[in-house]
Amino acid sequence: MPLQYAYQRVAEDMANWIKSGEFPPGSRLPSRAELCEQYEVSSFVADRVFRI
Repeated sequence: MPLQYAYQRVAEDMANWIKSGEFPPGSRLPSRAELCEQYEVSSFVADRVFRI
């Protein structure tokens, strides 16, 4: 399995949540702070998730 950066892992999870309907259109996505806590990543990593 190829190396995956932390932001890629978080972004992939978020994409899967959206595709599965866990976050339907118009719903609120987790905040950067929530992502930092849940994934134990820095705010820089969490911010990068929202930029891709």
